[in-house]
Amino acid sequence: MASKPTYAELEQRVAFLERQNADILEREKKLKELNRSIRTQKDALMTSLVAVTQPEERANQYKEDNKSLEVRKEAPAAESPSAPKPPPAKQSTKKTNLDSAIKKSKKKPGETAEKKKRQPNCVHFFKEEMRPRLDPQIVGMIAQNAKLTEMWNDLDEEEKQPYKDMAREAKDAAEA
Repeated sequence: MASKPTYAELEQRVAFLERQNADILEREKKLKELNRSIRTQKDALMTSLVAVTQPEERANQYKEDNKSLEVRKEAPAAESPSAPKPPPAKQSTKKTNLDSAIKKSKKKPGETAEKKKRQPNCVHFFKEEMRPRLDPQIVGMIAQNAKLTEMWNDLDEEEKQPYKDMAREAKDAAEA
């Protein structure tokens, strides 16, 4: 039969387990910080990746679309003249968004084609000033704008004030 541990042995065992528990809690805290850091880096990387790969995907899609157009152009020449032709497709009488956009874009008599330029706001001035200072590893406008917006949101009102003043001065100058 095993003998019962003494009070001193139990105290030693409790102290050992408390140290182990504190060590485990510290490791869990570090792990959470690492996970948060990895998630942030992953998001930045994915944003950069989308910004970099998107033009290639669009170019590939453009090439595929053009190949299908070439195949369609060549197909009627290969058909025999005795083959029956399909009936022409019915044209929809519904107005599409494109139709309404074209209608809206038509100039009315006396109107100019010039569009008023939008006034820059305080965030615009902030981004314009901070973009050259960004980390060069942040590639693409989407990733850069995301980072700059995050930086803007982290600013206090006092730090935002100079940019608000710049925007107000630009607005006053445009109105004058």
